[in-house]
Amino acid sequence: MEFIVTFVYILLFLFIARSIQTTKLNKGRLEYKFFFNGLALKMLGAIIFALVYELHYGYGDTFQYYRIGVSFNEFLLEHPLEWLKLMFSGSNSLLKEKYEIASGYTIYKTVSGEQPFYYESDLFLMGKIISLLCFPSFSFYLTLNIFYGVLSFTGVWKLFQTIIKIYPSYENHLGYAIFYVPSVFFWGSCLMKDSLTLGALGWFFYSVYNIFVNRKRNMVFNMFIFIIATYVLVILKAYILLSFIIALFIWLAVYYNKRIKNVMFRFLFFPLILAIIGFVSIWGILFLASYTDKYQLSQLASTAQGYQSYHNSLEGEDGGGSTYSLGEIDYTPSGILAKAPTAINTTFFRPYLWEVKSFLMIPSAIESLILFCLTFYLLFIKIGFRRFVQLMISNEFIILCFIFSMVLGFSVGFTSYNFGALVRYKIPALVFFTIGLSILYSEYKIRLTKKNRKGRYLMTGR
Repeated sequence: MEFIVTFVYILLFLFIARSIQTTKLNKGRLEYKFFFNGLALKMLGAIIFALVYELHYGYGDTFQYYRIGVSFNEFLLEHPLEWLKLMFSGSNSLLKEKYEIASGYTIYKTVSGEQPFYYESDLFLMGKIISLLCFPSFSFYLTLNIFYGVLSFTGVWKLFQTIIKIYPSYENHLGYAIFYVPSVFFWGSCLMKDSLTLGALGWFFYSVYNIFVNRKRNMVFNMFIFIIATYVLVILKAYILLSFIIALFIWLAVYYNKRIKNVMFRFLFFPLILAIIGFVSIWGILFLASYTDKYQLSQLASTAQGYQSYHNSLEGEDGGGSTYSLGEIDYTPSGILAKAPTAINTTFFRPYLWEVKSFLMIPSAIESLILFCLTFYLLFIKIGFRRFVQLMISNEFIILCFIFSMVLGFSVGFTSYNFGALVRYKIPALVFFTIGLSILYSEYKIRLTKKNRKGRYLMTGR
């Protein structure tokens, strides 16, 4: 029955996608040529993930999230009003006398037995989302993965649409960079936190762009999207939002400064613009850090050590013996920063082929090798290092892409210590890294074409 329901939903989603794509293409919306394939790849990734984890692993975080969601729905059958109250409350509501506190979770005793509710805020939110999706999916695990893939796709699609508003002639390169990276449509489409955070990041950038740049859109709707996306990111993976705010602050500062047409005023007002946006951004970072204890500045070193220790204990999981090391680490600010190049290299270009220890690590190693070759080719052969840097610093959105991908790449590369975990954690950084490369290459081609045309004009005099 599970396979039948899943198959029906796949056909339904593909039919809707094809109808939307055809309608939009007929209206001249060329970016929609990626709509059907983008959604199809998301659902394909969700199916492969579910089958691999059910048939090969048989354990993992995904099943923990599934059990939490099912627990919510079982609780609904006996306590519908209490369920409704939990759906609109935070995880701290579990810490009440009527809940028996156990290790890592609380237990609510019902007529039929005991229902566990994890009081960690991220697990609690995952449980609520899965509980809602259990209704249309009939609580089937495979079907739930399809729904998560579709949810993630909505955010990724909004990210794509927003970027092509900035670069309307680059939709081909951007489409392939966003929708066709294997690890992104595999790990970013399944019943995991990574799918929701990737989608939420797309919606977050969409709302920020419409609020601060394209101010003609419905402000109330965009503020609502901004609040929801921010909430999901803060609860599930605040470090993604913290990394993105840093890049966003620089992008907005340069963007607003470029809008000042008078060169003298631009020079005079840039420090003021930088200070205002910087103050707001720093305030936002500190607020998020204070809201989430483990991201406070005083806790960063211990948090990193904790993640490294935990992921190092996952030997044999998520790829079978896939742990790695960055060498000896001095947990001081300068010692941590000294590991930035090694951590960033690990995030984007490892595992190397000779580090593969299981069959399931091979796709990740091949993808990393292809990305390394592509980056090396553009940086040192096709474009050249000097021109590469010039193109990057002359374009504020490319700056955003690379700053975010480097900051997040360093964060996850420094803390993961497990390739199986790293391949999931890095997907937002990977998306923006490939976006940055594609825009940079497109900019290079346009400038080269203009230069060639100018050269022909000088030679022919026409």
